[in-house]
Amino acid sequence: MESDEIQFVSTQKNQQKLVYRGRCYTLKRTNRNDKCWICASGMRRCRGTLSTNLEATEVIRLSEHAESCPVNPHAFYHHQQLAELRRLASEDTRPVMDINE
Repeated sequence: MESDEIQFVSTQKNQQKLVYRGRCYTLKRTNRNDKCWICASGMRRCRGTLSTNLEATEVIRLSEHAESCPVNPHAFYHHQQLAELRRLASEDTRPVMDINE
């Protein structure tokens, strides 16, 4: 189910990603009145963009994505789980052989 709610996740490099309607966006630039986000699907042909207010609480504009750009209704939870797994892996500094035993 696609959510009209704006949600944020952090990447491994502490970069903020915005998740909206099952698609993930990366901040491209901040203007005086709004923020411009680009599709983070990794598809070269996708030119999907999203503009929000400066607080990123409201969507102002939304452009079309490429037909081949996938929609993942669980994108927010997927990114949240990846962030949690990375955090847990960074805390456990034992050698791999000790972990597998």
